[in-house]
Amino acid sequence: MWKIARRGIPKPVEEPTLKKVPRDGYADVDEAGIADPAPLVEKGAATPRRYAGAQVVNARALLPVAALGKAGLRLQPNPLPGVVKRNYFDGRGTGPVDRASDLFLASTPPNACQYVVRPRGSVDVEVYQPAYANPGAMRYEFSDWKPRAPIGRVRVTGRDKGDSFTLRLGNVPAVVRANLPGRAKAIRPLLRTVAANLEAGRAGLPGLGFSSPLMPAAPVFACRLYGPEEFRSVYGKAASPYVEEEIGTAVGVIDYSIGTAIADRREYAYTGTTCRRVTIQEDAYDQLVLKLEVDSYQSPKAPEHAMAFGAGVDGGRPVAGVGAGAYCVTRKYARSAGALVFRQGRFLATLTMYATKQVSAVNAQASCARLAPVARKVAGRLRLTGPPNGAGDRGRPGGRVSR
Repeated sequence: MWKIARRGIPKPVEEPTLKKVPRDGYADVDEAGIADPAPLVEKGAATPRRYAGAQVVNARALLPVAALGKAGLRLQPNPLPGVVKRNYFDGRGTGPVDRASDLFLASTPPNACQYVVRPRGSVDVEVYQPAYANPGAMRYEFSDWKPRAPIGRVRVTGRDKGDSFTLRLGNVPAVVRANLPGRAKAIRPLLRTVAANLEAGRAGLPGLGFSSPLMPAAPVFACRLYGPEEFRSVYGKAASPYVEEEIGTAVGVIDYSIGTAIADRREYAYTGTTCRRVTIQEDAYDQLVLKLEVDSYQSPKAPEHAMAFGAGVDGGRPVAGVGAGAYCVTRKYARSAGALVFRQGRFLATLTMYATKQVSAVNAQASCARLAPVARKVAGRLRLTGPPNGAGDRGRPGGRVSR
């Protein structure tokens, strides 16, 4: 649209834009792709899970998000999944767990969390218990770590580099790895928090949610949309009893008209989550994976734009009967060949199956055919989440995205 200025020169009318949300500790965040840098909130804790007869002490229960702020740390803002990672037992799968060898712990711990912090660095917590970790590996792994001053009843050991520590209460060691260049003073408060929560018996997974004026309709978490039943329907095998989840920590903003033929110049808010369910094959590095990625928006127009743009890049071939506009990825680029992409209302979903040791080329069409029944179930569950509750008719992927 155009307005006529005084001298008859056409003047473009500015299209709707998202007003950025100010947050303490993020005043310097001026990236164009971020509209709300810190919408994550914690909401209570789940009932502790049990595995092999033992209560699982969840890693994130020992170091919740709020503890980072108390130590002077801030999560890196990013709407794409990966800044917060958590592996946890959800009490659903019955497949095997990698207990590792007598010398080495599992390369992918089934009970762990990681936070990426700004401006750079990360904090990891891993919890090992005899129910799912080889006791011999636990003894060997920490045998040369040096004793440190205890914290209450919690014994502490550490590596010489001073960035990794074990905090042990009874037969439960929690490993804290703090990669915090120039911020060593933040490590001690983190260790005190982990020790206090060990002593207090905190074990259940703390809930996470989003609170942002830009997203009045809540985003969804991918792990809640499919389970071991869907995994078995694809592979004919039981999924392991834990999930691997990645969460976006910001509300992103995208304008689909940038670099595309899409005429809509509105800005859309979005955030994303990813979930992986796995089962172990011959060894820990030989796994079958069923991965679901979900981007949440406030308007169904946003995923429609995203798919219109993405189908060409992905070499998408239409798939009937799955959500809306579903297509199979045949050209590996941003997504893997054989991935199934679909939208349902204000959500965009990508479902992928793969083997970590796969050497032969993927038959994209065959993969999508196997994934279609699961995708239909996911679409049905997304339909039940409902439309946005009023304000915020602007959300997105495509165009300019913060990484």
